[in-house]
Amino acid sequence: MEADAAWFLRGVRSHQLKQLNIADISKANISTASNPAPASQRRKLIQYAVLIEHPKEGLILWECGSGENWPEVVGAPLNDIFARVDYKPEYELQAQVEATGHKIEDIKMVSTQKPSDGWLELKIIR
Repeated sequence: MEADAAWFLRGVRSHQLKQLNIADISKANISTASNPAPASQRRKLIQYAVLIEHPKEGLILWECGSGENWPEVVGAPLNDIFARVDYKPEYELQAQVEATGHKIEDIKMVSTQKPSDGWLELKIIR
């Protein structure tokens, strides 16, 4: 996945640019009075899934990536902002779980985030 670098620099104050190791403000993809429309930079994002082998609870899946049908699920506007790049079928959740020697059916719990309060909770699925 990748997105415009400005998504990750919003709210950055000028004194923080030094901490971000951005010596030249034009490299920060920030609009200025002298350059109101800088060329957009894109940044690649990492999506991950974590499969935890818990000794008592069994397999727990924490996060699961975006999946094969990401563009269709999120729709054109969001997929255009956070575009999927470098997709390969072997990155799919089932293929990754099988690469660990397990089956997708072996997963006992999946972590979810409640949008209303931001807390993570475990859903027992099997």
